[in-house]
Amino acid sequence: MATNSINTVKSLTGIAAKMGAVMLKNRLGFTASIDKEDETTFGGAYKSVQPGDTIYVNKNARYAVRSNATFSTQDTVEERVALTVNQRRGVDIDLTSAEIATDAQLKSWAGRFLAPAVQRIAEEVEAYNLTLATQAAYMTVGTPGTSPATSGVFLQAAERIRAQACPQDNLMAVIHQSVNTTMVPALQGLFLPNSQIANQFKTGYLGSTTLGMDFMTSNLAYVHTNGTAVSQAVLINGAVSTDGTATLAVDAITGTNTLTKGTVFTIAGVYDVNPITKATLSNLKQFTVTATTAATAGAIAALPISPALYFTGTRQNVSTTIADNQPLTFSTGTTASSVLANSLVYHPSAIRFASVPLFDPGTGVVECATETVDGISMRAIKFYDGDTDQLKMRLDIQFGTAVVRDEHLCRVTS
Repeated sequence: MATNSINTVKSLTGIAAKMGAVMLKNRLGFTASIDKEDETTFGGAYKSVQPGDTIYVNKNARYAVRSNATFSTQDTVEERVALTVNQRRGVDIDLTSAEIATDAQLKSWAGRFLAPAVQRIAEEVEAYNLTLATQAAYMTVGTPGTSPATSGVFLQAAERIRAQACPQDNLMAVIHQSVNTTMVPALQGLFLPNSQIANQFKTGYLGSTTLGMDFMTSNLAYVHTNGTAVSQAVLINGAVSTDGTATLAVDAITGTNTLTKGTVFTIAGVYDVNPITKATLSNLKQFTVTATTAATAGAIAALPISPALYFTGTRQNVSTTIADNQPLTFSTGTTASSVLANSLVYHPSAIRFASVPLFDPGTGVVECATETVDGISMRAIKFYDGDTDQLKMRLDIQFGTAVVRDEHLCRVTS
């Protein structure tokens, strides 16, 4: 019996890595749905990539199209998005010799210890990725403070990103848990197949392939907190006409009030454009604040925003230059310090996730195992502490996430 127990404990690390990676993948709803670096990436051209390193994701070049037979030279400029593998999440587990003795074959170990540990890692990874993606989404629809009760707001979100040359298929939506309670009753009976209505009734959740997109519900969806300046009549301070501008000077703010990261706004008279034809669209261009910024003496000299402004050329994304004293309107609400639940409509290719297999430290470690499942890598390390008579195990995941196409994301604010 003792031999069996020892052999089981020795194999525990490999089992933990394999089972843990599968459990993690199955518990990652949003993260599992987005694009990933191929798991061979870190064994091929990027095999030297270490935690904290940066790789680059190329975006398609944009070309101008001529309408005659005359050759017109133009440079090929590929935009690159940095993806830094700098996020670590892990859980540490202690097992005493008494616990091992009462569970000699460790039959209940996975359910008692491994599953809840992996669940916590999954929750942290999901929350991080949902926050990153939603804060990067500069487009938003919906009424701040009001949970949507019709399908129209999600269709509007889909229309917004499709207007930005988003692929027509495979749209996804993560809805905040609070929104699910109003949307499920609203959609019941609206030309849905009987099987889908029955599933909604049984589960209480919106199912997949509803309104032309796959829905999932999450209690980890991003919650935005407004700053104290959104209730004020903020103005542009100085005309803007330079391509690539990524900061704005604004004033008419009282004292040191703030605009928080993730706040979405429009500028009077500045409209969105079709990314292909450059024709002016009917909606004002929206922008998001990329870092929480406080005013100094009633003004912000450089408010960081996304997307950067382009007034001409193949990257043009606004209808006109910006005049001095144009007012800002806050799409994420005008109540200072208000808290808003956000859902997200997106195309999976808009976000890129990379998980790096962590190294085996070798000397001094009892056992180490790493397993990668569908681009998600987990490492398990086991060692023994003689002072406390405890078998210790650590589970780790190293990852990075980047928004590649923020124009293919749209929030639903509620």
